Amino acid sequence: MSDPDGTQAIRLRTFLILAIAWFAGAYFAGHYVARMPFGFVVVSVLIFAIPIALSGLYSSAIHQTHVLSRYKEGGRAYKLLGGRVIRAVLWMVFALAASLFMLLQFSGYSDLEWVALLLAAPVYWLSYLVSRKFWSVELKKPSMVTEHAIVWARVWCPLISAAPP
Repeated sequence: MSDPDGTQAIRLRTFLILAIAWFAGAYFAGHYVARMPFGFVVVSVLIFAIPIALSGLYSSAIHQTHVLSRYKEGGRAYKLLGGRVIRAVLWMVFALAASLFMLLQFSGYSDLEWVALLLAAPVYWLSYLVSRKFWSVELKKPSMVTEHAIVWARVWCPLISAAPP
């Protein structure tokens, strides 16, 4: 994938800035969660849930659009599978639950675990780029390429991060 206008570098820069900001928030929240008021915990959980929810909502919406394109709009199967609100609510509940457990886990991280978490962002980005490059050759629709790249980056990033040196 060539990038003559430099948009890939801008996207990487934006991603790294957001990842570092999220990491700084996670580091601060993880160290002070036991000493801060309950409102701080609630806000931290909501902030940590945003990337999880956005990723899941995007992938779910694209997947659902793809699945629904096979059915007639007035049919029972279309109505049964067309519940976007239910999927959105389920992803948000999952994101909130996962971020609560992440916040609790962050409070016990060692310095080495914080370094590993910091390094996970570039590993995820590279996993996403490799997945996107692969799927851009295999799939026709750009939205499906992005959806597949996100899903596969979520699979590959933990596997690469946990691999022995």
